[in-house]
Amino acid sequence: MEKLFFFTGLAIFFSYFVVRIVYQYVHWLHPFIRFFLVGSITYGVVYGLAVGTDIIRKNADIALDLMNQLYVDTEQVSSERKYILIDIDNRTYKEWGMPLHMPRDKLRDILKVVTSTKPMLIVVDIDLAFHGTDQKHDNELATYIEQIKDNDRLIFMRAIDSSQSDTLRAKRFYFEDSSANLKNWAIPLFEADDEDFKIRSWKLTQDVTLNGAHIEHKAPQVHAYLKVNNDTNNKPVNPDDHQRIIYSHTYNYDKDSIGKSKIGYVRISAGDLLNADTASSNQFDGSIVIIGASHSLSHDRRRTPVGEMPGAMVILNAIKSMLTYGPMPRFSGGTSFIIFLALLVISGLMYSARSTSMPNGSKPRLLPTGIAPEVANLLALTIKMFFINIIFIPISFYILSYGFWSYIYLTFITLSFTYQFLIKIELATVKNPEIGDIS
Repeated sequence: MEKLFFFTGLAIFFSYFVVRIVYQYVHWLHPFIRFFLVGSITYGVVYGLAVGTDIIRKNADIALDLMNQLYVDTEQVSSERKYILIDIDNRTYKEWGMPLHMPRDKLRDILKVVTSTKPMLIVVDIDLAFHGTDQKHDNELATYIEQIKDNDRLIFMRAIDSSQSDTLRAKRFYFEDSSANLKNWAIPLFEADDEDFKIRSWKLTQDVTLNGAHIEHKAPQVHAYLKVNNDTNNKPVNPDDHQRIIYSHTYNYDKDSIGKSKIGYVRISAGDLLNADTASSNQFDGSIVIIGASHSLSHDRRRTPVGEMPGAMVILNAIKSMLTYGPMPRFSGGTSFIIFLALLVISGLMYSARSTSMPNGSKPRLLPTGIAPEVANLLALTIKMFFINIIFIPISFYILSYGFWSYIYLTFITLSFTYQFLIKIELATVKNPEIGDIS
């Protein structure tokens, strides 16, 4: 936020000199046209500074982070479907002896419990590029995966070899040659910010190399969307390089939070699931199930705008964001131009009502002849208050929730100070006619 304050001061500084210079050449024009030209040129300079410093995108992120922090974990009505995280937590992994790799027999047993019901989707966020510590268990897991019915609901997350900078190479699963039942896989291409390393967005599609061939993979969110909507075309959904994640749930590393159900989300310890005497026959029916690890040896803690969480929880939030909100709308160039033009016209009307200088000493032509300065000031204030209370405040909730406020803020600040600078220069010109007159 301090960068925004610094940029605002810098924008005001440049605006003053731009207004002062441009005014000398257009002071003889009608106030509305004068403001239109000065405001457009000043905004162009400030907007160029904003693009050069990337301040618009960064402060759009700040706005969305703020809204996300306000609304996370506040879901009041149960969503259409249930999201379940089967968490391989520290307590569970200690019970399993803290092995180097996830025990394949344990993963097989978890899959047996989950697939015995009718979940809508199962996402396995476990690195299976390597054999485990027991070859027998490796083979048993591969055999069970081969036997799973309705395998199109099962998605395995692939690890990525990023040692080659020119391309992303997807790692093969250790059982890939022996299993013909592997239809769906995905890569968690979440994008961390370069400065605070928080994950705010994902890529829906990405070209990767697998077994020497180039393949366009789908993110887990796309698989979920296609499955939920019964899409038979198997095409990416609104592919975009940068799609924002709206986090619905935070994560608590405290073991006491395990098993506590929140509306629309349940976290189950993998150890508790396997140690239970019996499992409900419909426990996972219709749910989106994520199997992942949060234990310390997984080295999978991710920073997000709503706090730290394991990668599996990021996947859960990303899928829920996609299915609940869809791709975040983008602020098009046409929309930003329309908003700028509307603010420019409104500010120009305010300036015309307040302006004191006109060619030949006449009053502004947009106002009735013979209007008193006090009435002109009141009219300018009325236009300003109408705009702020009737138009600007209501739409602020919308533009803030979608991160559009940076554009509005930039335009509003620039035109506001252009208005103030022009009024002050004009008043100074009335007292000293030589100011602003280059003839």
